[in-house]
Amino acid sequence: MAKAKTLVIQPLQGIGDYMWFVPHLHALANTTPEKKISLLTRPRSFADQLSAEDPMIDDVIWLEIKKGQHDGLCGLWRLAQVLRKKKYTKAYILHSRSLRYPLLCRMAGIPKIYGPGMGWQKVLLHGANTFLRKEDQKKHPIQRATQVIKNHGLSLEESSGLHLGWAEKEAEEFLASMKPPYFALCIGSSEAQKKWPMEYYIQLAEMIAHRKKGTILILGGPSEVVEGKNIEMALNHKKNPGFFFVSGDLRFTLGVLKKVAFIVGNDTG
Repeated sequence: MAKAKTLVIQPLQGIGDYMWFVPHLHALANTTPEKKISLLTRPRSFADQLSAEDPMIDDVIWLEIKKGQHDGLCGLWRLAQVLRKKKYTKAYILHSRSLRYPLLCRMAGIPKIYGPGMGWQKVLLHGANTFLRKEDQKKHPIQRATQVIKNHGLSLEESSGLHLGWAEKEAEEFLASMKPPYFALCIGSSEAQKKWPMEYYIQLAEMIAHRKKGTILILGGPSEVVEGKNIEMALNHKKNPGFFFVSGDLRFTLGVLKKVAFIVGNDTG
């Protein structure tokens, strides 16, 4: 099976950041003979898990910066050698204004490099007619990436969305014995200072249970297991049945979230 020959660079590091850009990745993949791309992104995006069932994402390469092995010129050179071995013919920088990524692609010997064309990037990029206008350069990264896609004459409408594979069926089986509708309280956060106190979630869950019939799900990752179980115990101890803590594979969690009526969570994934 042919390997992807197009690299897409998306350097934001959150789970949500990967999910926001799935339509952009699919739009670019559809332009390639292989109908797939390679993705260079940050480890905290969990893109390797989230793209595992996606036929349009051939592989994920980790970008390890900010005290990682790809810091500085030596780190950039190290990463360039990894990319060079893959013999990419084209690269797209979705939204970053940094000079790092055009330089990286040049060092990796990639013949065609496209991007937003902000600042000194322009001298290292191809396709000047696709560069962002000055007013677009000031926009949010998602808006910048969307405009880059449009400037290449592409559409985001044909994206097949997030591919969860087996996780969707497993989520359906998990929820089958629970009373719908389902309501989700997502207690996880990538930053401790952005997390709501456990007591607030307990109070909110009680208020929802008082007003709505159904099942309340408390969702969190491995680092929230103790907190989530404590919330579950506190709620069920008060004889309010229908509270369940859910944790496990990220794809399974997302499969559950696709079935809920509404979600309340912290302001990061």
